[in-house]
Amino acid sequence: MLTSGSGRSERIFFGFGLLFTAALLIPSANGQGVPLERPGLLYGLGQVEQVSNGSALIDLGDVQTLRVGEPVAVFRPTDNYFRPVGVVRIAETYASFSRARGTTGIRPQPGDFVMFAREFANMRTPEQHRDAFIRQQLAKRIGAVHLSSQRMSEMSVALLEYSKMYRDWNRSDQDVVGFLKGTSFSSDREQEIRPLLNQIDLMREFHRQGRNSLSAAGPEWFSVMHVLCGPTVMAQHDSSQKPAGEDDADLEEVSVGLKEIERGVSDEFFDRTPEELRTLNYLMATMLEERPGTEEVWLKHQLGQTQFSALAEDFTVVERFLRAFKAIQVQ
Repeated sequence: MLTSGSGRSERIFFGFGLLFTAALLIPSANGQGVPLERPGLLYGLGQVEQVSNGSALIDLGDVQTLRVGEPVAVFRPTDNYFRPVGVVRIAETYASFSRARGTTGIRPQPGDFVMFAREFANMRTPEQHRDAFIRQQLAKRIGAVHLSSQRMSEMSVALLEYSKMYRDWNRSDQDVVGFLKGTSFSSDREQEIRPLLNQIDLMREFHRQGRNSLSAAGPEWFSVMHVLCGPTVMAQHDSSQKPAGEDDADLEEVSVGLKEIERGVSDEFFDRTPEELRTLNYLMATMLEERPGTEEVWLKHQLGQTQFSALAEDFTVVERFLRAFKAIQVQ
């Protein structure tokens, strides 16, 4: 919490900055080795802590590189999975927390999971991040207010974590090289959201390859994935599209549209939850584009990477899905 203070708090802030100048001086890394055509991504992971008058307090701030005006994806825990709520934009940022405003039809709630993406190649080195962070705080006149000991501690942990992890991020050749975490995210929490992260990775990879099936997952998934794919993946998707007039089928050109896909899936899976149906709709649309050689093997593999991975081992689910796939094809 920020409250009014005296010039003493400004001296505390400058002392704090000098402390981290010493703590964060590590050999500079230049990001080489991260292929630009498949950039390593960093995910920002946080939580809505409270909501007041339509303003959501999020435990991610400047120190995790969040910016005013930036869109962030919001997911809501529901039973044993997360469903996408949509996208909100950051209205204010502070060192270790931010405020976001809900938009039409999107009302963040306490406990909602918040996520954004960064391409590592565009990240500042620890030295650059530290200097930019301090300049940013001074520009916002944060030296004229008192930082609680809790907020000071959170800033300390987050800045040191950034320094500690930067070299690991730089060495990684994974699609997702690491995380920028809010105070709510422990290692246990990361395990809790792992199925969601797996599904996001699955959908991002299909989008990178040029698939046009995101809209089949529903408008909420469509909006959050455009935040979480990253600019390079979005550019790769656009460059992979066939010129107008070519005969290769994509989702817009197949003989059945989204309504037919939704109807075909719901006819077979009337007993499933809305989020399960959205996932099955997405996989159905993707399969129509992919035309895999071995449909059952393909389906089990993709299902295993969603939040509903247990469905991959359910013979009845697989059988019903493939039956719906064949029925949709002949429409």
